[in-house]
Amino acid sequence: MKNQYVIDRGCKFCFNCKWTCPADAIVVVDDLMQIDQERCRHCGRCYENCPNEAVRIIPLAEKTTATTGETHT
Repeated sequence: MKNQYVIDRGCKFCFNCKWTCPADAIVVVDDLMQIDQERCRHCGRCYENCPNEAVRIIPLAEKTTATTGETHT
């Protein structure tokens, strides 16, 4: 199971994530830094290099639960 990486509003636009991403998956959309999930290789470099802890890791199962509203026990 792969994780999904997302950049939250704590981003200070230092561009460390963009400069270290080997897939060039970090983009600016509507004045927000975002990760292009189609290009992301799930290497974690964006997460490791963010000094503001603005990159979050969302396990695929958690994302599914959040989008469907279902609770898994």
